[in-house]
Amino acid sequence: MFLHDLLGLLTDSLDSVLGVCCTTVGTTKPSSVLSIGSRQYKIVRALGEGGFSHVLLVEDFSSGEQFAAKKIVCQHGMDTYAMAQREIDAYRRFRHPNIIPMVDVLDVPLNTERRPIVTVYMVFPVYKRGNLLDLVMHNQETGRRLEESFIVDVFRAIGEAVRYLHTYSGPLYDNNQEEDYDNGLPAVRGYAPLQATDDYSPSHATPYAHRDIKLGNVMLADDGQTPVLMDFGSCLPARFTAHTRSDALRIQDDAAENCSMAYRAPELFDVQTGAEFDERTDVWSLGCLLYALAYSHTPFEDPVAGPAGTSIVLAAINRKYTFPEPDPYSPRLKQLIDFMLEPDPKRRPFIDQVVSLTDTLYP
Repeated sequence: MFLHDLLGLLTDSLDSVLGVCCTTVGTTKPSSVLSIGSRQYKIVRALGEGGFSHVLLVEDFSSGEQFAAKKIVCQHGMDTYAMAQREIDAYRRFRHPNIIPMVDVLDVPLNTERRPIVTVYMVFPVYKRGNLLDLVMHNQETGRRLEESFIVDVFRAIGEAVRYLHTYSGPLYDNNQEEDYDNGLPAVRGYAPLQATDDYSPSHATPYAHRDIKLGNVMLADDGQTPVLMDFGSCLPARFTAHTRSDALRIQDDAAENCSMAYRAPELFDVQTGAEFDERTDVWSLGCLLYALAYSHTPFEDPVAGPAGTSIVLAAINRKYTFPEPDPYSPRLKQLIDFMLEPDPKRRPFIDQVVSLTDTLYP
């Protein structure tokens, strides 16, 4: 299923009808048409829904091309709008062949007597092959396993996307300009341009962390080979410190809300005052992802009993995991996984080291 885990979910009962339709821009009346800028999209069907958003399959009236439209209703007094803007800024900032491109975006104020509401629409390509979790679950049901060469190729490409985030030093794009970027991704339409900061310099890298890397957040392109990292609602600058106890509690609560437990770095489970964090939280998640891609479950889950919160936390903190016997994969894959699953964040490798080891083990 496309985007069954994609991006946040919706809380307002206004949109309980959205399983088959969408609100027209500026109104709350149901319609089968969504207008964004100069383009009109026909609503085909719902792809998913939940606490903060709906994801719809839409079709461009002019070209007939299909897209996935994510709709978030942001109520006054909630943090939803700030989170939506953070996500939009991430998609506008990051351009990489293995990061999902946003092709349209629009903020729509809704006039209501009850309270101010803003509806945010984001439009993305459709990936008909689904995500890596779909692939793993299908193989589990059919008794198949992925070839090691495929696993490594997919992981290598995801690693390049993560390295791009962790070493980001690019400008903030003016997305109203229809220019051709080096990687061939389209400019985003329908949104005011970001302004480059005066002190911007390519040498001043600002590492970003995705913070929710998992199988369900990696789509497969139509070629069945190219992974595409998505769901940037949790993406933030990677380096920060818990200066006070309130900082520590806020960081811990934020991680609990935004970082899936089975992929969460152990330092985020019990945050101490003075703790320092960096982009290597993503490296831990990458280790969990690689293990899950190979063995159909994350390293700290019980494949028989299923996930249990307390046991996952203790297993991750104590680095308690095993590989199946007999193992269908080579010792090289174990070595790569073990390299990333270092519970001490100060000893955990950076993404450059992970990419280098991957290239050494699989030249």
